[in-house]
Amino acid sequence: MARFTHPSISIGGTNAGGEWNLQGGTTGDGAIQPTFNGDPLFVGEFLLIDTLCHFDIEVDFDNITSFGTGQYYLTLPFESRHDYAINGGKLYDSSTETFYTMTGEVNASSDIMKLFSVGSNGRGIEFDDRTPITLEVNDRFHIGGTYQILSS
Repeated sequence: MARFTHPSISIGGTNAGGEWNLQGGTTGDGAIQPTFNGDPLFVGEFLLIDTLCHFDIEVDFDNITSFGTGQYYLTLPFESRHDYAINGGKLYDSSTETFYTMTGEVNASSDIMKLFSVGSNGRGIEFDDRTPITLEVNDRFHIGGTYQILSS
C-alpha cells in the first residue's frame, strides 16, 4: 500500500490540515498488494471549495517490482456524500502508445475509489494487472474529477 501526503488548497471550507493521505493498493479475494523498489510514484492534489472537492492523481509505474493481484483502488481526500462515478481517467500503454479510458467508483460515506476500465460493450471491468492490458513499468495512470464530500 502506498501512502503520500501532498499540500492542498482550501477555499471556504476545511482542508484537513493541508495534507492528503493518498493510499492505493488492491482489493478482492486473495489480493496481493503491489511492491516497489522505492517510494511509489503517486502524486495527488485537491482543491476544496465548500463541500465540493476536485482531485487529480498521477501514478507512475517506473519503480514497481510487482503489480500484485486484485482490483486496484485509490483513496480520495475526503469521504463522498453520495455514490459516485468518476469518469476522468486514462491509462497510457507506452508499448503501443495507446490510451484506455478508466473510471473510478466510490460509495457514499467512503473515501475508497475502486478503479475500472471500460469494456467494448461499455460496461465497467475491474482494473487489475492484466485488464485492460498487461501492465508494464513504462505505463502510467491518471484520474481526476469532482465530487461532493461528506460534511460533518
